[in-house]
Amino acid sequence: MGDIPMKTRYWERLGRTLAAALLAGSLAVGAVALAAPAQTAQPVAAATTAQTYYPQEDFNYGNNKAVIYLDTTGFTADQLATVKQGITNVQNMLNGIFTFTLTNTKSQADIVIAGKDYSDTSDNGEQVGGATFINYNQVINHIAQHPNGTRIFLDDSYKSYATSQYIGKQWSPQLPAKTDPNYQTIFNQYQAYFDKWNKNTLLLATEHEIGHGIGLDHTSTDTYGYSIMNPEAALNKEGDLLMDVTKDATYIRAAQAIYGGQATILGDTEAKQPTQGYHGGDSGNVNPSRDNTTKPGTGVVYVNMATGADLYSDVNFKAGHGKKLPFSSAWQYYAVVYDANGQIVGYNLGGQQFVSTGDVATTKPVSSVKGVFTVHYTANPKWGIAMWNGQLKPLTILPANSRWHVAGAGYLGDENPYFNLGGDQWVAATNGYFARK
Repeated sequence: MGDIPMKTRYWERLGRTLAAALLAGSLAVGAVALAAPAQTAQPVAAATTAQTYYPQEDFNYGNNKAVIYLDTTGFTADQLATVKQGITNVQNMLNGIFTFTLTNTKSQADIVIAGKDYSDTSDNGEQVGGATFINYNQVINHIAQHPNGTRIFLDDSYKSYATSQYIGKQWSPQLPAKTDPNYQTIFNQYQAYFDKWNKNTLLLATEHEIGHGIGLDHTSTDTYGYSIMNPEAALNKEGDLLMDVTKDATYIRAAQAIYGGQATILGDTEAKQPTQGYHGGDSGNVNPSRDNTTKPGTGVVYVNMATGADLYSDVNFKAGHGKKLPFSSAWQYYAVVYDANGQIVGYNLGGQQFVSTGDVATTKPVSSVKGVFTVHYTANPKWGIAMWNGQLKPLTILPANSRWHVAGAGYLGDENPYFNLGGDQWVAATNGYFARK
């Protein structure tokens, strides 16, 4: 299973799209020697979509349930309350369809939610709200294996009127001079809009990314109206939500189309069978009453968590060493850890040192994605950007506004995402625009 790539739901825009989310397939093989300039994009005729169809990913939880671990590190008290409210909203909306439970043990979670500063990811005044990563080492035949399959990162930066360049001119009415007696009153009024925008963006991002985490894909405004799973039209310029995030019928029906069950919050009285999606039996949570076991095996694992990998002293990942292995570091393993159902859940790094599959991968994660990358360095749009090899050595400079075919995406070791332009050729994803094919 080591050759199965991480699937990335990445850079989800909660305003206008900076870049479409990445959709992974298989890893690219036989890469070309040089990156080829993209051809002129051709318009695609809009497909006729039936109202009964809801866009979705190519996986699901076969037993209609998942366990969430919330990493509180980095969130303020207000942000944490908002994230918890988002989780509660999803729990209530999907009651009768999908079951979420919370755990205080990270290694037993199917979905891990954490904060990340996305304040430097901005385009046209709009900022990334969150990202979802699906580890396909934990997805077999479209069924998500438990646990440790999904990582969700939510923007935990704080935006104020003073940093309103991230929001755009429409959010930044001109203040009077500071000597004006009305200055502070007007400033406070504007900041109130920002505080509302902060809260509603985080609330929406939480529910949006959880949707991706269980298999929901983006929905268009033209077909479905305003919806949690529509990242292009979420808030108005006053920071108000454009849909009911406690009772979004599109969100609920999209989950019901995958998992069946009763949409109780919408008043359904009889169970509905799934109308689409992949389905299967219970893939099995780790049975806490039975210990994990190890079998001999050797190889290398790579830390694929930006926050590092927790190191454990026991095979059941209950006793921590109090240490973290750095992001993108490589480690030799000497045994493979299996749960009671025979699923790989970790690796032994020698002695009493264990890591969970939720924090590492057997290959450097690279998601296969097709699209076009346009060079745009925000600080100076007239500048070109560097193209790097996998060791982050510069190869050449790509001109401003030039366009390039994208063959994949991944991390190279500095916690920043990169697009692959073919072979060992990479560009920083933050230095341009991406359009999915």
